[in-house]
Amino acid sequence: MLAKLRNPWTWIVLLGVAVVVVVVVLVAASGGDDEEEAVIAKIERSPETAIEIPADEPIVIGVSTALTGPIAEGGSEHRDAVIVGVERW
Repeated sequence: MLAKLRNPWTWIVLLGVAVVVVVVVLVAASGGDDEEEAVIAKIERSPETAIEIPADEPIVIGVSTALTGPIAEGGSEHRDAVIVGVERW
C-alpha cells in the first residue's frame, strides 16, 4: 500500500478526484438560482390589532409540563391550574 502512495501518478489521480468532488459539491450547493425568491409580505402587528377567530374554529390551549418523573407533583398542579382557568373562562 505504501509503495502505491510513493508513485506520483497516484497523487495526481487522488488530486483529480478531490477536485472533481469539490466542483460537484459547489455546483450542488449553488443550485436553485433559477427559482423565484419567495415574497414575504410585511406583517403589521400592534397591541391594538384585533384577533379574529372564526366561530367554527376551536381554540386550542396547551401547557408543556412534566406529568411523570421526580417533578410530577408540580406538573399536575400546572395542569390543574390550566383546567380551572379554561373552565372559568
